[in-house]
Amino acid sequence: MYSFERNFKLKDGTPAAVHILAEVPQYVHDVAHICFNEWPDAYIKDFDIFSVDQCAEDLRKNYMQTDKVPIVLVAHTSAGRFLGTTTLQLRDMPKVRPDLENWLASLVVSPEFRGQQVGNHLIAAVRALAYSLAIQKLYLWTEKSATATWYERHGWRHAGMQDYLGTDVFLMTLEVTSP
Repeated sequence: MYSFERNFKLKDGTPAAVHILAEVPQYVHDVAHICFNEWPDAYIKDFDIFSVDQCAEDLRKNYMQTDKVPIVLVAHTSAGRFLGTTTLQLRDMPKVRPDLENWLASLVVSPEFRGQQVGNHLIAAVRALAYSLAIQKLYLWTEKSATATWYERHGWRHAGMQDYLGTDVFLMTLEVTSP
C-alpha cells in the first residue's frame, strides 16, 4: 500500500493537504458531486454515469486503490473542508482516444477556494504521484484556452485540438520528471 500526503497552506494561512481518496474516503460524495456537476456530458456520454450517486458508487468501486492507476487525489483543510480534487486516470477519453494512457483528469477546485493555489498543489501532487509510479508521460484535455494557458505555466505542452463529444478541446502533454 502506498501512502501519499502533500501539505500546504492556503493564501490566508489555513493548513491544508492533498491525500489519496482511498485514505480519506469521507470525501467520496464531495468528489462525485463536484466532478459530475462540472462535466455531466463526459460522465454521461463517455462513462455511462448518469447521476452524482452513480459517480460516487463508481468511485467506491473503481478508484479506492493507492498504488496503481486510477488514483483520485483530494485537497482539504486540516479542519476537514473539501477544497478540490483531481485524478490520475488510465484513460480519460476512452471512446475517443483509447490509444492514450495516463491522464491528469477531473481537476476541479471548489468555487469558494479558487485563486487560493489549490489547483497548483493538485497538479504538483499528480506529478509527484505519477513520478513515483514510474509514469513518464501524462495527458489532459481542457475546453478553455485560458485553462490551457494555465497548464502551460505548469510545464504542459499543447499537443493539438481534439473533437470530444462535439466540442473542440485542447489536448496537452507533460513529460514527467522528478518533482
